[in-house]
Parts: sequence; structure tokens; C-alpha cells
Amino acid sequence: MPTAHAGADPVPFRAGRAPPRSAGVVWTRKAVAELIRVRHGVVLSLRTVGDSLRCWGVSL
Repeated sequence: MPTAHAGADPVPFRAGRAPPRSAGVVWTRKAVAELIRVRHGVVLSLRTVGDSLRCWGVSL
């Protein structure tokens, strides 16, 4: 599983906090999985994405 250091892109929010709702964007597990697939060529299951988001403290 990729680690926080695997990619060069910064995380757009701090671990332990959900993204601000005022941003108007909702990141679903499916959207995050697709972003990872497109940017890094890594296919992750929705469960893995959800588990990772919870581990990082950013699941809603």
C-alpha cells in the first residue's frame, strides 16, 4: 500500500481533520481511488482507500 511519502503531491488538508465543507468538494472513496489510479497508475480497492482515509484521520 502506498505511504504518505510515496507521492510528490502535497495532501490538500492536514491529517486528523476533514477537508473544509466550505470548499464545496466532497471526496468519495471512488473519486480518491480514481485520482490515485490516474496520477500514479496504482489501482486500489474502495475498501483500501476507505481504510487509508480513516487511518489518516480524514474520513467523513
